[in-house]
Amino acid sequence: GALVFFGTMGLWCIPVYFKAGPYLKGLFNWGVWYLKEEEYHAEGFYFYLPQFLVSMAPWSIFIPLALYSYYKETRDRKTFTPVPCSLFPVSWLLVGLIAFSLLSTKHGRYILFLYPAGALMAAQMWEGYWAKSPPLWSWQKCLPVLIIATLTGVAVALFAGGRLPYPALGLSLVVAGMLIAVYLAYRASQVKLLFGVILLVLSVYQAIYYQFLLPLQNNANSDRPLCQKLLGIMEPGAKWAVYKYYRPAFTYYTHTFPGNIYMEEQFTALLSSREKVYCLLGEADYRGLGSSVYKVAEIPNPREKGPPSFVLVSNRP
Repeated sequence: GALVFFGTMGLWCIPVYFKAGPYLKGLFNWGVWYLKEEEYHAEGFYFYLPQFLVSMAPWSIFIPLALYSYYKETRDRKTFTPVPCSLFPVSWLLVGLIAFSLLSTKHGRYILFLYPAGALMAAQMWEGYWAKSPPLWSWQKCLPVLIIATLTGVAVALFAGGRLPYPALGLSLVVAGMLIAVYLAYRASQVKLLFGVILLVLSVYQAIYYQFLLPLQNNANSDRPLCQKLLGIMEPGAKWAVYKYYRPAFTYYTHTFPGNIYMEEQFTALLSSREKVYCLLGEADYRGLGSSVYKVAEIPNPREKGPPSFVLVSNRP
C-alpha cells in the first residue's frame, strides 16, 4: 500500500517539481504551518454521521433500511454468514465511519471513500424490492407523477440558487404535491416508478443548478478581478507570494506560481530579498505586522470567505 501511494504521488510530484518548484515548496511550508499552529479541524465524535447523511441525501434515507435488511437477513439465518455481496459494503461503511469518528481531526472530504459503500448498500436494497415489484403503471398514470417530479427538481434548484420567488411557499407547494404522488405510488408498490422519480428530481436539480445557477454564483465571487488588478500593478515576471490566503485561482488566473507562506518568519525572509518582491495579505494581517513594508495597493476581496480586503505590499517603493 505504501509503495502504491508514494508511486502515485511521485508521478505527480516529480513533474511538478521540475515545472513549478515554488509550488511544492509552498505546499511544504503550508504543512509545516498547519502542524505548528495545531489547526486540526477538531470536531466532536458525531460530526461525520450527519455530514454523511446530508451529503448523500436522498439516497441516505435508505441506508437505515439497508442495515435493517442486513440484520434481518443474518438473524433469520441464525448465523453470522450473510450473502457475500452484503457484508462488504456494510463493513466498509461502519468500520470507516467509526474509525474516522474516533479521530479528533475531522473534515468532510476525509470520508469521501465511504460514499461508494453507501451507494452499494442502497443499490442492494433497491434491487431486492425491484425484483418483487408489480408491473409498472400505464404511461397515462406515470406521466403526471413524472411531471410533478420535474417541477420539484426545478423548484429545488431555484431554491438552492436563491432565485425561487416566494421560496417558502413555492417550495412547500411543489414538495407537498411530490409527497402525495410518491405516497400513492408507494401504496401501489410502484418501486420502479419511485426510483425513477428520485432519479428524475436529482437529474433536473443538478442539470439546472450546476450548469446554470452555480456558474452565476461563481462569477459573482470569482478571483479573476483580483488577479487582473494584481497583474496590472506588478511588473511582468515579478516574484510574489500570498500570506495565509493562497488559492489555486491565483495561479490559474495569473499564470504564475506565487509563494505560499503561512508564518511571519517566512514573510520577513521574503521581504529581505535583494530583488523586488510582492506579497498579498489580509488587511488584519497587514496591520499586525511588526516589520516595515511598503503598501502598494489595497484590493477588495471578491469572495465572502477571507478578509474584507487584501493589501499588496513590497520590499521596495
